[in-house]
Amino acid sequence: ITGASAGIGRATTKAFAAAGASVACIARRENDLKVLVEEIRSEGGKATAVAADVSQPGTPAHIVSSVERELGPIDILISNAGITRLSPLDAEKDLSIWWRCYEVNVLAPVSLIHAVLPSMKARKTGIIMTVSSAVASMALPCMSAYASSKAAISKFHESITPELAGSGILSFAVNPGMVGGTELGSATNA
Repeated sequence: ITGASAGIGRATTKAFAAAGASVACIARRENDLKVLVEEIRSEGGKATAVAADVSQPGTPAHIVSSVERELGPIDILISNAGITRLSPLDAEKDLSIWWRCYEVNVLAPVSLIHAVLPSMKARKTGIIMTVSSAVASMALPCMSAYASSKAAISKFHESITPELAGSGILSFAVNPGMVGGTELGSATNA
């Protein structure tokens, strides 16, 4: 589970661990990951942590190999890591906010999917889920970079669903609304 150190990712990680799954906690904040893994283990769960920025080239493949070495084949991939940036259309000349939103919200999950897919196909089983956003289908001011990146990853999942038909692999995006303890919840309350 990427983005495991806070918000939806943290809650999802704890829920999967409580249900008996071995969980890999992936996020940038190493100290938060250590606390999360300790909590899960103290409650009788099995967890490992990989501190990484999923948007960096080569990192998704490294994450998958590290997790498989530690816990075995990945049955469920939850790409939850994401960033929100408010960006008025005419305020940014270099498009750095756009690039960053697409690196984290689109390219990182796609890269992770490419990294887990061979093993899932060989085993004829797997679940691939990406946390998108309800904002993907809304027209909100100053949210074009974020909203379009979330729409892109949702459409990606729609597009690969027919490709995966009959493979035993389920792929989908979920579109939650605003959640406390997340970047979007914080940005809208600022």
